[in-house]
Amino acid sequence: TKLRQDAALRVFRPLLQGALGETVLAGLEFVDDDQKGQTLCCHLRTHPSRQGECTQQVQDIMKPYTTPYQIRWIDGDSTVSLS
Repeated sequence: TKLRQDAALRVFRPLLQGALGETVLAGLEFVDDDQKGQTLCCHLRTHPSRQGECTQQVQDIMKPYTTPYQIRWIDGDSTVSLS
């Protein structure tokens, strides 16, 4: 499982960074989800006015993959989760 996660991160990180930019993609990791199991968590940081655009970009990138994912918005010191 760890090897698969590492391989997935090597695939998804450049795809997401290329679309969003390195300043928006603050982190990428796998987290446990009670319903979905191992889920890719995209930690994003951007102005609230761009969140819809960035969400759409992530959805477009992840559409062909079966990997479950969620977006967590980093807003200052708080984290908001949008799956």
